[in-house]
Amino acid sequence: MTESYRPAQSFLDQMQALREEAHRQIGEETRIRIKYNPHPTEEELQIGAFKEQLEPQVRDAIFTMIKKGYIPESSGFGDEHGEMQVIDGYFTIDQNTKKKLEDMGMTVTVDEERGQDYTHIYFRPKTTDILSIKDTWDQCAALLPEQESKGEISISGGSSDFRTRYAVDRFDIEKKELRRALAFVDLHPDFQTLYRQRLEELETSPAPSSRKEFEKQIDALSEKLWPRVERSEEE
Repeated sequence: MTESYRPAQSFLDQMQALREEAHRQIGEETRIRIKYNPHPTEEELQIGAFKEQLEPQVRDAIFTMIKKGYIPESSGFGDEHGEMQVIDGYFTIDQNTKKKLEDMGMTVTVDEERGQDYTHIYFRPKTTDILSIKDTWDQCAALLPEQESKGEISISGGSSDFRTRYAVDRFDIEKKELRRALAFVDLHPDFQTLYRQRLEELETSPAPSSRKEFEKQIDALSEKLWPRVERSEEE
């Protein structure tokens, strides 16, 4: 399927409705999960989300990928109407596996802005059947070989917020997060310094300051580097 492909408007409307229904389901299932079991598993801490917070068509595939050493940063419906399905993250796909995925109708690309270690896997569904879309993702995850060097943790902003809320005292996880961010993310020099100082504190101090205090330092530095412009009511 070429990039110039444009589905009929009726199909786009159905995909948009499907995405909205999936997100309604996510909201209800997440509410119940947090009410009765607000304790993330180790794999949920790796991805930085409860399983119920992931879109239903990618949930099983994501956790299969985690077990094999692939840590996605984002997943699910993409494009304006949800007509694209995407999983991406700091992992690589070998050429043999890439060919197998392409034979399934998927596209595998490297993100030139984020570097050779950031990969997008995506496809355009021909159906609005969520179970069929899920099956495609499950087949994709099953095809992926075990990674020799396994990714340890997601470093998206949402995953970081999740751990601050649900694993604030897990300094072992925070260290992994900091190391991975320093290795893969093109950080501003001031943030590199802040992250390295925090990592050193976690590795050497018997009683490091809390993660929430570190998040306050991040917010303060962000405000210093990129101060928010107050707008008038007229604007």
